Amino acid sequence: MRAIIVDDEELARCRLTILLEEIEEITLCGSFATALDALNYIEENPVDVIFLDITMPEMDGMEFANLLIDKKSRASVVFVTGYGEYAVEAFELEAVDYLLKPIKRDRLVKTIDRLARKNHREVQQLYIKCFG
Repeated sequence: MRAIIVDDEELARCRLTILLEEIEEITLCGSFATALDALNYIEENPVDVIFLDITMPEMDGMEFANLLIDKKSRASVVFVTGYGEYAVEAFELEAVDYLLKPIKRDRLVKTIDRLARKNHREVQQLYIKCFG
């Protein structure tokens, strides 16, 4: 899965980068300090999952997720935040998961498993063969 990180905190981006690089199912394609930079990237490059902070200046994670929905993006969103109070709103925006900082490796692995199951369901296709 091709992934990007969007978080205004450099330390949080570095920590998540280290954790994601240890997981072979993930190819980290980029790490962005602003939602606008990430949005520009995903308009030109395919992305399967976005690890998205909620509280950021200029455009917060909720606004960013709403933009993805408006643009009919196929990228899955995993919110990564230090605040638990946004969870309900995050899942209303079809988030695959909601991770609280500081992220633990075993919790991240569960998220990756959830993403893999979601992607597997989306990949399944129906084939019809007609004889005669």
